[in-house]
Amino acid sequence: MPGHVPFVGAPEDLLMWDTITKLSAAVLGDRAKRTSHPADGAPPSGSDFHDSPVPPGTRIGQYVIGEIIGRGGMGTVYRATHVKLGRIVAIQQIAARRLLEPASLERFGREMRIIGGLNHVNIVRAEHADEHMGMHYLVMEYLDGVTAADVLRSVGPLTLADVCEIGRQAAQGLQIVFIHGLVHRDIKPSNLMIIHDGCVKILDLGLATLEHERMPGHDLTQTGQFSGTHGYTSPEQAENAKSATTQADIYALGATMYTLLTGQHLRSWLVDRQKLIGRLSQGTQAYPENRQIESLASILDQMLAEEASDR
Repeated sequence: MPGHVPFVGAPEDLLMWDTITKLSAAVLGDRAKRTSHPADGAPPSGSDFHDSPVPPGTRIGQYVIGEIIGRGGMGTVYRATHVKLGRIVAIQQIAARRLLEPASLERFGREMRIIGGLNHVNIVRAEHADEHMGMHYLVMEYLDGVTAADVLRSVGPLTLADVCEIGRQAAQGLQIVFIHGLVHRDIKPSNLMIIHDGCVKILDLGLATLEHERMPGHDLTQTGQFSGTHGYTSPEQAENAKSATTQADIYALGATMYTLLTGQHLRSWLVDRQKLIGRLSQGTQAYPENRQIESLASILDQMLAEEASDR
């Protein structure tokens, strides 16, 4: 099923999806008007380059760096232009702290090769990875759109239909991540981008880890170290980042859907479940069927189970 097909339901179910896609298109138009500023002085040199902000106008390989467009779990993301093709891309500068040891660098290389093979409509596409003057970077497709977090800030809690559509497309992308043996470890509203045609893209695989290598000496995190984002992290991942499996991503997607429905972070599903049902039941026009509410709650029961084995 194509990833950009909207939720199919009653016409009233689609009240907000049109708003979301228009908001995304507006961002596209706004970004098209921007121009990169010329370089402010010479780029950083020597050993400091790999950890310093890259000035606009700096050339890295075949790309000219533009403005900062985001910061992810792996490092800063820049808008950039391919010198010969004139194509706009996104370049993620990999934070030096992620690659302090030779084993980490080797692992990063393996992960980049796998991420480069994740070809799916619901996953941001990685195009190239390289190193320049000690700075490792990942080149990705450039997306014009808004994140689910942007939508939440702009229009408030979303309708049940739109949250289900965002969740459906994100789940399709995560299925591919799972098949390739990866765990994302940082699913949240700001890592789900909705582009102008309604397609949802999973962003920032920077915290991803190979599931079959979660043993001593094969992980970028230390035992007991926290990874992910509070409010979306499963109990087992919060306790020990090395224990995160595909079930941790399922939990994070469930928590993301809860936030998009309520505008609040999940604290305890056992407590918040009734609050969610109560809120959804109030909007008779947007949520005409009680059975739809109960069906979603039952799905979230599994996604947000305390024990990973129950998800």
